[in-house]
Amino acid sequence: MLDRASQSTMLYSLLLCAWVMVFADAIGSAVNIWYTSEIFTHGFFIIPGALGIIWTKRQLLMSQEFKPNYWVAFLLIPTLFLGIVGAVGDINLFQHIACFASLPLAIWFMIGNRAARIIWFPLSLMLFAIPIGEELVPLLQQWTAKLAVYLLGFTSIPVYVEGLFINIPQGSFIVAEACSGIRFFVGAIVFGFVYSYYSFNGLAFRIGYLSLSIVLPVIANALRVFGLVLIGHYFGMEHASGTDHLIYGWIFFAIVLGLLFCAGEFLRAFERKETIVSSKNTKNYLDVSKPAFLCVLLLICGAALWANSLRLTEASNTQLLTNSFGMYSSLKKGSDGWQPTMFGASDQAVWRLPNNVQVQIFWYANDIGDTELTSYKNQLFDKSNWSIVSQNIARVGPQKVVKTVVTSLQGRKQLLYSWYQLSDKVHTSKTYTKISQTMERMFGGVGSGAWVSISIPFSTGELSKADEHLSNAYAAHHENIIKALPF
Repeated sequence: MLDRASQSTMLYSLLLCAWVMVFADAIGSAVNIWYTSEIFTHGFFIIPGALGIIWTKRQLLMSQEFKPNYWVAFLLIPTLFLGIVGAVGDINLFQHIACFASLPLAIWFMIGNRAARIIWFPLSLMLFAIPIGEELVPLLQQWTAKLAVYLLGFTSIPVYVEGLFINIPQGSFIVAEACSGIRFFVGAIVFGFVYSYYSFNGLAFRIGYLSLSIVLPVIANALRVFGLVLIGHYFGMEHASGTDHLIYGWIFFAIVLGLLFCAGEFLRAFERKETIVSSKNTKNYLDVSKPAFLCVLLLICGAALWANSLRLTEASNTQLLTNSFGMYSSLKKGSDGWQPTMFGASDQAVWRLPNNVQVQIFWYANDIGDTELTSYKNQLFDKSNWSIVSQNIARVGPQKVVKTVVTSLQGRKQLLYSWYQLSDKVHTSKTYTKISQTMERMFGGVGSGAWVSISIPFSTGELSKADEHLSNAYAAHHENIIKALPF
């Protein structure tokens, strides 16, 4: 007969095993991201580190009487539902959030508020296993470019900025994705979270230091780009390129972490330390409520069964685009110059209209696996040669479109309207498009959709004229675009 301590240990182990089995796909894809992306390498240490910290606090936990908090179900159930949506729609982000948020929520559910308060830090730390943050790359690119150009304003260097291109007389710099500083941004936040917990007691100091760990990497990365432009101006572009490869590695990250550490040590001198009084309770087992354990186990396994049942009913669609443009030429490839990069499309076509207007449709008959309309692999342009000058949501006739102006290193410019066309909806957002497709699949649909663009090249100073031509072409041919789609 097992004693209560052994029973509790066995139940907690069963819960952890059930979590691993239910979220095996999500864990596997997260591990693949941790391994292949330098941004999220820290993910390998998060869950083991969090469990290790909980183990070090086992004496304090033993001093608490565990009282399950069933109200946590109102957080756990939506989290698991998000995982179901992610599994059906093949949305890795949703699956990862559900996976790494459900574990701390399940623990909180079972041990209650008082015990969870003791291990709030390792429970919160588990959320950093979610490989999220790459969505911030475009924003960080813009911030880095703007801050670097602002700093260059204090020098005598002539600067011309167009999109993410920083042009000086000696040559051009592009603030590419690798120059966004996302690796250091994410790493610095994790470092700041851990350091603030172990170095400060007050909530204000912890929040202040974590805020510093968010701001400092952005400023430091802008200073790095500013320095490279200075080197390119005074010593030649070849030296700037070589220096970039040297500084942008771990040496630069070490400097940022060193600055964060020094700032933390400086702030520690201003905080009054609190004396932590340990409990005298002599309990020596981690008790567990069997009803709470069964409730959590049923919720997690039930969500997995629901997701699998929906996956088994996935339908297939083999329909292709039709030519509804009549006399206008239809080609499988677009013209030279600007081209989107789309993967896994079931069919694609390009129609060339008067005034050099071009309509492109990429049709995705099924939204499964590699044939995903909103895949992160799909890009608006070749990022090694093109950059966004401006982008906003605009209304053209009765419909909203993404209005984008792009420019290339060679000075070519393109204006385009683009949108995601579903059977009954039009979206300008990848996120809303993917959610709509997933909801359709959850209720027995296929989730077919298309990415549509209508574009025109233009010369400097002729944007208004190009906008007028494109707007007229959209009004004249929107019906043909809809007819071409085999919904």
